[in-house]
Amino acid sequence: MLACASLLCAAAQAADPAPAATTAGASDPANWHFSGFATLGWMQSRADQPWRFSRDLTQRGAGGDGSARTDSRLGMQVHGDLASNVEAVTQVVLKERPLNARASEYLELAFLGFRPTQNMSVRVGRTSPDLFLLADVRNVGIAYPWVRPSVEYYGWMPFSSMDGVDASAQWTLGGANWVAKLGAGQIRSTIGVVDRDTSVTLTGRDTVAAMVSREADGLLIKASFLRTRMDGRSPPAVQQLLPALDALAQLDPLPVAGEAAALREALGFGGLTRYMALGLQYDSGPWTLHAEGSRVRLERGVSGGDRGYVSASYRWNRFTGYVMAARARPEQRAMGLQTDWAAALTPVLGAAQAQQAAALGMGALYAANQARFNQSTVSLGLRWDLFDAGALKLQWDNVHVHADGTAAWRSASPSDNRAQVWSAAVDVSF
Repeated sequence: MLACASLLCAAAQAADPAPAATTAGASDPANWHFSGFATLGWMQSRADQPWRFSRDLTQRGAGGDGSARTDSRLGMQVHGDLASNVEAVTQVVLKERPLNARASEYLELAFLGFRPTQNMSVRVGRTSPDLFLLADVRNVGIAYPWVRPSVEYYGWMPFSSMDGVDASAQWTLGGANWVAKLGAGQIRSTIGVVDRDTSVTLTGRDTVAAMVSREADGLLIKASFLRTRMDGRSPPAVQQLLPALDALAQLDPLPVAGEAAALREALGFGGLTRYMALGLQYDSGPWTLHAEGSRVRLERGVSGGDRGYVSASYRWNRFTGYVMAARARPEQRAMGLQTDWAAALTPVLGAAQAQQAAALGMGALYAANQARFNQSTVSLGLRWDLFDAGALKLQWDNVHVHADGTAAWRSASPSDNRAQVWSAAVDVSF
């Protein structure tokens, strides 16, 4: 099996020091295996305002204070050994996604893998870019201690698959196991924005992803990099603002012109996008530590920034207690208008049109700042392994959302807010 292709291999290894013997393991050529995972979850949020919690951008978000859709999901995978060094893998993940998401987005993996030598492998098709610690098990709840991965760190990631090719090599040096991987292709995903009924399709062309990791004495260090040319069409409500902003930007030398041009630029997103990350995982037996940090830089837009989290968990018998702290900080400061548009434009446009332009400017300002991630969370939780392939989890999150940094929430206002999120989930693999 190439690089532990079965999701159950990764899930079982992470879930229990002594995983069940029924997980997909070595097999004879031409054999096919079916495996899967499922999470049944419930979350309840309480905020100062009627905001809607969202686990990540690739879902619609909760329809109310409580929701079973946020964390619930079902994954199914078929793995076939076509020859001693050739495999085929297909994985479908059923979970809530934004409106207008294509059916093909439920297909997370679909590739052919070939191992030219014992220490090298090549995959062609739809793969998972190996950019972070949970790259292969992001949706597999049984594989990690928390109810969900850090929203600040994983929630902004707009894609989980790449169509193309990647190659990896592994070797041993100085008593450590090393892995290097290089991939290229295209990414595409539908994300939810601001309102639950609004979505945007993102595409990334000319994508290149690279990763190198070192593992020894229970310590895993992983560094990764991705570069892509991101493109996406803004929601219809934002598209309607653009022609008016373009017209106002021509009213030089009025100060309004410069502010309109800056808003027009901020409402776009994408262009050359760079992602850099470093992850650490240490497992000493009862103690497990996770820490990841990333930096995202965008040519256009305000959703770039720095993100990170640290987590410590302690296992005794079948119980695991954990704590996690996370922070997402935007690259750019929140935009603001220094000019009274109505007063500045009245001599040029007249009072009525000047008031309309001022209202348009405030709407554009709100829409631009909604793309910023600026929040921190402290989480406490407990996991109970009911059996080798099943666990019950309880988690409490204390979230501080800073003003004009609400991109992780739906139907959110630009004000500073605090929220409590209580979650329960049952994770199984089969």
